[in-house]
Amino acid sequence: MNMDYQPRNVAVVACYIASILPKQQTNFKEEIMEYVLKDLAYKSPELLRDPLTWSIFETIMHRYIQEPDEDWKKQIIDVYLGKTEIPTNVS
Repeated sequence: MNMDYQPRNVAVVACYIASILPKQQTNFKEEIMEYVLKDLAYKSPELLRDPLTWSIFETIMHRYIQEPDEDWKKQIIDVYLGKTEIPTNVS
């Protein structure tokens, strides 16, 4: 077990995923941003790392990606799972 592990902030991950979605995935992006702006904006920093908060985002992810059958879906899943790091210099 990695004792240096820090739980990730769901708002950061969600916003980054929304920013890298293909242009044609407008409904997916809109749903993510609605979740961020209407739900996550009112949560404490501790709750943004909580598994229950992540489960809501997971539901959104499953609604739009049932199988990683396209490259963009694989990329999004890798970010979601933490396999791909989010750049710290995102502007």
